[in-house]
Amino acid sequence: MKTIWMLAAKYLRRDPKRTSIMVICMSLVVMMITVITVFAFSYQHHIKQKIVQEDGNWHVVFHDLTEKQAEALQNHSAVKRVEKRTKISNEVNDLFDQQTDRICMSVELKHVNFMIERKTAKIAEEIRMERESGEEYSRPDAMYNVSYHTDLLGVEGINIETMEKGQAFVFLVVIVIVIGSVFMYYAVNSAWDEHLHFIGMLGSVGASVKQKQRVIYAEGFLTGILGAVIGFLMGILFLTIGMRKLSYFL
Repeated sequence: MKTIWMLAAKYLRRDPKRTSIMVICMSLVVMMITVITVFAFSYQHHIKQKIVQEDGNWHVVFHDLTEKQAEALQNHSAVKRVEKRTKISNEVNDLFDQQTDRICMSVELKHVNFMIERKTAKIAEEIRMERESGEEYSRPDAMYNVSYHTDLLGVEGINIETMEKGQAFVFLVVIVIVIGSVFMYYAVNSAWDEHLHFIGMLGSVGASVKQKQRVIYAEGFLTGILGAVIGFLMGILFLTIGMRKLSYFL
C-alpha cells in the first residue's frame, strides 16, 4: 500500500502543470462552497436574530384554547416553550381571540421542518383542540384555529404557503460543484495520453488492474485533500477580509 502512495505522489510531481491545474480547480470549488455556506448561515442568523428581537421567538399560535388545552400544550413533548398572548402583532397576523374565556398561546417548537403543518395538526389533535367546521381542507392544520410566524419560518427556509424547504442555497452549491467538476474534467483529460503511458508502464512491471486503480484513486485523493485544504483556507481568508471591509459600510 505504501508503494501505491509513493507512485501516486511521484506521478503528481512528474507533471507539476497538470497537478497545479487540478489543485487550483479543487481549491476554487472548495473556496466558493466555503464562502457561500458561511455567508449564507451568517446572514440567516443575523436576520433571524432581528426578527426574534422584534416579534419574538415563536413558530405557531394556537387560538381559542381552554385552560386544560393550554396546560396540555405547555407539557407537550414537541413544544420547547410557550407564551400566553392576548393579541398577535399586526405584522404577523391581525387576529384576536373572540372568546374572552379562551387562551391564545404562542409556541416555539423543538424541531422545525417542512412538515410543520402535520406536526401542528398532530399537536392540536392531541390536546383535543376543536376543529373548524365547514368546507374541506387541503392541509391537515387548516381545520384548526392556528397561525404561523411566517417571517421566522421564512428565514429558516420554510415557505408556509407551499410547505417546502427553500432550495436557493442548495441550488447555488450545485452550480458551484457542476462548474468545478467541468474544470476538473478538463484538467484530468488535458494530459490523459501521458496518464495512459504511466498506467501502461505499471502494467509492464507486473501491476494488476486492481493496483492500477488504487494508484489512480490515490492520485485523486492526494489532489483532492490538497485542494480542499487550500480552498478552505482561502475561503476563510476571503470571508475574514470581506467581512472587515463590509463592516465599514454597515
